[in-house]
Amino acid sequence: MTDLVLINNQEVSFEVVGEQTFTTSLDIASVFKKRHDNIIAQIEALPNDDFRRLNFKASSKPRQNGLFVKDTKFYLITKDGFCLLVMGFTGEKAYKFKVEFINAFNKMEAMIKLSRPHLDKLAQSVGELNSKLAYLEDKNRVLAD
Repeated sequence: MTDLVLINNQEVSFEVVGEQTFTTSLDIASVFKKRHDNIIAQIEALPNDDFRRLNFKASSKPRQNGLFVKDTKFYLITKDGFCLLVMGFTGEKAYKFKVEFINAFNKMEAMIKLSRPHLDKLAQSVGELNSKLAYLEDKNRVLAD
């Protein structure tokens, strides 16, 4: 599930994977008006430990560059990764943007928690259907024999 939130007149995407919400280094660069290569450099300068591996997932997407298609590297970043990364950003503008990003993350997490019972019910129904299907397939095999 991906949702767009307007921060500083910029559309910022928040993607939900499992029970985690992610934004991207591209969106952070855009909202904070920083060069994306500098954001990437800040991320890659972090210690290569469990925290970094859990909160910064390298990814890429194709983009047109003249006649050629090249991959643009970016990072999917969790709320914890976002907080760590932007702690060093300073000034009143940065403060306001940080608060807006945190509010947007919290909104997405609340939406996940609200929709969770529906997902659990759906998963249970799918499991029951798979069990019934397996039973019927076994019964068909027996009848075919």
